[in-house]
Amino acid sequence: MYNANKEDRRDLLERLRLIFAVIAGLLFVGTVVYHFSEGWSWIQSLYFSTISLTSRGYTNLYPSHWFSVLFSVFYLLIGVGIVIYALSTLVAFFTAYYQKGLQQRFNNFIETWKEKKKKPEKEPDRWIVIKPRDRV
Repeated sequence: MYNANKEDRRDLLERLRLIFAVIAGLLFVGTVVYHFSEGWSWIQSLYFSTISLTSRGYTNLYPSHWFSVLFSVFYLLIGVGIVIYALSTLVAFFTAYYQKGLQQRFNNFIETWKEKKKKPEKEPDRWIVIKPRDRV
C-alpha cells in the first residue's frame, strides 16, 4: 500500500490541483482551436475536446481541416497521457488518505480470522453405516 504522512498527502493534493488545472487548460485550448479551425459551436468544440481526451472518440464529430487534424495528433498524444497520469494520482491520493482506516480494518479481519482458527473444532459427526443384506 502507499504509505503517506501528512506532508505526502499535501504534496499529492497539490499535484492533483496542478493536474486538474492543466486538464482544464487543455480543454480550453482544444475548445478554442476546434471552434475557430472547424467552425463548430463552443459546446461542440468542448464536447469534442472532452471526448477526445478521455479516449472515447465518438465519430459524430471529427476534424476535417488539415490544421485541426495535425493539432489533434499532438493534442491527443499529450492530453491522454496527462489524463491517465491524473487518474493514477487521484487513486494514490485516496489510497494515502484512507490508508490508515483500511489498514485497521484489514488487521481486525486478520485477528478475527486467527481467533476462529485457534478455537478447537467440534468432533466430527458419527455416522452409522448399515450394510445392505445379502440377497438369497
